[in-house]
Amino acid sequence: MKYPVALKVLPALLILSACYQPELLADLSEQQANEIVAVLQAHNLSADKQDQGKMKFAVAVGQTDFPAAVDLLQKYALPTAPRVEVAHAFPADTFVGSPMAEQVRLLSAVEQRLEQNLAAMNNVARAHVQVSYPLKPNDEDGKGERPVHVAVLLTYRNAANRDLLVSEVKRFIKNSFANIDYDNISVILYEAPSVSGMLIAQPAASSHNTWLYPLLAIPAVIGAAGGGLILFLRKRRQAPDVSEPDSDSRAPQADDMEPTLSNKASAPL
Repeated sequence: MKYPVALKVLPALLILSACYQPELLADLSEQQANEIVAVLQAHNLSADKQDQGKMKFAVAVGQTDFPAAVDLLQKYALPTAPRVEVAHAFPADTFVGSPMAEQVRLLSAVEQRLEQNLAAMNNVARAHVQVSYPLKPNDEDGKGERPVHVAVLLTYRNAANRDLLVSEVKRFIKNSFANIDYDNISVILYEAPSVSGMLIAQPAASSHNTWLYPLLAIPAVIGAAGGGLILFLRKRRQAPDVSEPDSDSRAPQADDMEPTLSNKASAPL
C-alpha cells in the first residue's frame, strides 16, 4: 500500500519540532555567553552555547524554557555590558603622544590589576575599581602632585561580614598607592543574588504551564494528517481497479454453458 508524501514526512517534522531550540541571544562574547549559561543551568533550564565564529557566541534554550529564560535574564541583568576602559580613549599608537595620555593608560592598567586582585578575595563575586584621573597636568596650576582617590564597587556572596570586608579592601587599596589616605577610599558593597540552590518563583510558575505549549501543535498535526488522508483516499478512488476483470471479458460460467449443451443435444443429426 502506498502512502502519500504528507504522511511520510509528518513523523520527521514532529521529531524536528520537538528537538528545536530557539535562539535566546546572539552576538555575545564568550564571557557573556558563559555567564548566561551558568545562570540558566543553575535554575534547571536547558541552555546550549553555540559558536558563531569571529569570537561571537549564541545561547539557545529549550522551547518550553524560553519564557523562564527571559525572566532570568531580566532578573540578573544579563548579558552584562562590555567593559569600558579609559585607556581605549588614549591609544598608544597615536602620532603625537603626551605625558597625560601615558598617565591615563597607566592608571587604567592599575584599575584592571586591582579588580583582578580584589575579585580573588574570599566571598567577592565581582569587583570594579575607579581611580581618579587627572583632568590636566599636575604642574599646570602650580599645586604639584594631587592626592589619589579610589572608589571600589564590590559584589559579595555567601553572607560575608560587611565591616570586615570593607576593612580588608581599604587596607589593600592603601598599600597599593604611595600617596593615598583612608578617607579618600570609598567602598560600596552589594550582595549578589544566590544562583545555586535558589529557584525563583517566575520560572517555577511558568514550568507548570509550559507542558501546555506542545498541545498547541495538535490542531496542526491533525489538520496535516487529515489532509493527507483525504488526498490518499481521492487518489485511491480515481485509480482504475485492476483486481477485478471487466464483465465483458470474464470467463464463461457453468450456468452460461448449460443452454449451449442442451441445444446441441436436441439438434438433429
